[in-house]
Amino acid sequence: MSSQKFSKLKWEIIEQDSKPIAVSYHKDYIRRAKIFGGWLVESAVKDEYKREGIGEGLGITFVPDPKHEWTLE
Repeated sequence: MSSQKFSKLKWEIIEQDSKPIAVSYHKDYIRRAKIFGGWLVESAVKDEYKREGIGEGLGITFVPDPKHEWTLE
């Protein structure tokens, strides 16, 4: 599968934590993209400054929702 197919996904932020640098060096987010049969959901923790002891992580999962009824408030 080509990477171009994934570049056309329209990601929508569900939750984001981007605190001022004095508080946190992380840019955390959860976002979703509508795909056939449901949603692709991505969760990420990113360390902007690569500080020692701070990790990074990425998780992705599929949430079945054939009619795309999941709405955000």
